[in-house]
Order: sequence, then structure tokens, then C-alpha cells
Amino acid sequence: MRNIGIICEGPTDYIILKEIVDRITGENNYYVPLQPEPDLEGKYGNGWKGVWKWCADHAKDRERYMKDIEPALDALIIQILPCVGHEDSVNGYIGHLESLVGKWLDDLCDTCIAVPCDSMEAWIVAAYDEKENVEGVEDPWTNIIAKKKFYHNIKISGAKKRPKIFQEFVKVVCSNWSKVTGLCVSVKRFEDHIVALFNPPETQISVVEDD
Repeated sequence: MRNIGIICEGPTDYIILKEIVDRITGENNYYVPLQPEPDLEGKYGNGWKGVWKWCADHAKDRERYMKDIEPALDALIIQILPCVGHEDSVNGYIGHLESLVGKWLDDLCDTCIAVPCDSMEAWIVAAYDEKENVEGVEDPWTNIIAKKKFYHNIKISGAKKRPKIFQEFVKVVCSNWSKVTGLCVSVKRFEDHIVALFNPPETQISVVEDD
């Protein structure tokens, strides 16, 4: 079990990320939600700007900051969504933002970056609908998941993203993991980074496969 800090754009992203990492590693890890704060009213707010501000403020003392947290962190996961100034492709999004976060933090040692395209909801749609080119869908929450009152028998309350339904969504994402990694470049890249980060080459083991 590892102690992992998560910096992400919103609380529902945190729910998805921690369950996925447990799925990849086959362990029940301990997670510390560093950004955003649960009530979204903290120093940095939420969203893209919140992640950027957190990284900017902690770049110089990142190593000390990780050790000073109780318990001390073994790794950081940073999730951020596409912004302007990138190539118009999934790999363009990912490459641009990985480079950008690297510049913010100076050192990406013990850090894994997740870049869902267009959002984490694309991973959910991939798990449920096995939709091709799902990462190219604009705003999958509005245009697919919340388009009707129910999404695969799960009640959707308008535009509001309720943590409870994301706890249901992530079960399907994890159970259909091989399908999601096959449909989403960003998911496969995230999985590869987690495996490399937590299992260096000399100790690397196979990722847990679906039954």
C-alpha cells in the first residue's frame, strides 16, 4: 500500500482516479486529496486554474511538502484537462500538458500526470458504451451522460455531477478496464505511467487483468 496525493480539477475526478489506481496496482492504497478541497471553497478553487495555482505554489518546495504531510507521500497524481495552445489531437493534448506540468513543478520524479480528453467522463462513456473515438467527443457529460434523465439505468439529476453516481460509474470503468484502455489513448498512457512509477523495471509485474 502506498500513500498517494491527488491534485485534480474536481471531487468527482478524485473518485474516479483513486479507484482506477487501485485497479491498476491491485492494492488498496491510501489517498490524500490535495486539490481541490472538498468544499471547493479553498485557496485555489477548482478546475484547470486550481491545478495550475497549486503546482505553481508548491513547485519550489515540492519534495519537502510531500515529506511534511502526515503520512508522507510516496507519489503524486496530477489530473488536468486540455487548454489552448496544444495540438488538436489526443496525443497533442497529453504531450502539451505533460510538458506544461513539468515546467510548473521542475521535477516530475514520483509524479504521474493524467490528461483525460475531453474529460474524465470520456472514460466513463468508453466503459459503458464502447464508443469509438470517445476522446474526441466534446463535453461527454452534457452530450451523452446527462442528455437524458437516465444513463444506463442510473438517474442523472440535470447538469449536477453527484459524487454518489460517480461511485457507481467507476465500478463499471474498473470492471471494463481492458475495453477502456483499448478505446482511450489517455487511459492506456495513464496506466503505463502508473505501472512504471510504482513498479520500476527491476521489480515490474503485470497489470491485473480482467477475469
